[in-house]
Amino acid sequence: MKNLKTIIILLFTYLGYSQDFEGKIEYQITYFDKNNVEVNIPKVNQLMGEKSTFITKKGKYKQITNSDFMSFQLYSSNEKKLYIKNNWNQKESDTLFYLDPSKLENVSFKYEITKNAATILGYLCDKLTVKDTLNIIREEYFYSPDLKLNPKYFKDFSAFNKNKITDLMKAVFLKLSYYYPEFTLSMTAIDIKKIKISDSEFSLPPHEAFIEYQ
Repeated sequence: MKNLKTIIILLFTYLGYSQDFEGKIEYQITYFDKNNVEVNIPKVNQLMGEKSTFITKKGKYKQITNSDFMSFQLYSSNEKKLYIKNNWNQKESDTLFYLDPSKLENVSFKYEITKNAATILGYLCDKLTVKDTLNIIREEYFYSPDLKLNPKYFKDFSAFNKNKITDLMKAVFLKLSYYYPEFTLSMTAIDIKKIKISDSEFSLPPHEAFIEYQ
């Protein structure tokens, strides 16, 4: 009987995540000053970007941003490596960096979940608010339970607390805001496509150098 209960629990766990979101999300990136007024700062826009494309499938994701910093990210839960490209200059754009996200430890944080906090592109979203223990930086994630993401894919991704944050949401985010003392960066979904993604989408891009990120 005990084994039967275990099998049933595992079955429902599998079914619960058998419809993980697969597809593409387009985000618009905007910036606000400390008075919550939208601002246009060319150097910041160039550094952090103004739009971003996120593509995901079964524990793999690729993110492309029109920015100098982290313009390209690629991760596979099977390989457990995060690949990064920057666009500072020609040398950097030809270099593919990689890191093991399990080597960066989790840091302590406080969190709060607000149910039914907003509607984004027709999806009713909960809000996860994350604060560092010094209350200097605040992050807000808006996510819909309808766009599921199995946290098992990121259980070893301790860098940036991604494993713990994904475990709290169990979904992809539709809006993310970073609140810094001097400004706020917001990344908001403007288009969602539930489509089949080819595995070839997650191939490594052309590169001249391959370096571990320090």
